[in-house]
Amino acid sequence: MRLRAREKVFSWLGKGKRSGGTNLGRVRSLYIKRAARELLERYPGKFSTSFKENREFLDEILGHAGKPLRNRIAGYISTLLKQRGGNDDATGRGYE
Repeated sequence: MRLRAREKVFSWLGKGKRSGGTNLGRVRSLYIKRAARELLERYPGKFSTSFKENREFLDEILGHAGKPLRNRIAGYISTLLKQRGGNDDATGRGYE
């Protein structure tokens, strides 16, 4: 009985990719999104869909920022570029 009550309460969450339900996206803070968009505008062509490359570049330009912050921004940038289809050439660089 209790399990069914929980299923009803949390039914709006969906089931996720594996069970065929709705897929919820990751929630990111607004400051992560703003920083990522601003960096894409300031440094066009420097980012790629590769998280590792983005993280290394952010290490150079955001030396004072903490590691979790840099990783979140790098991850969001690579996600944005994947959504936009930003991997145009063989090097992985493609957003301009």
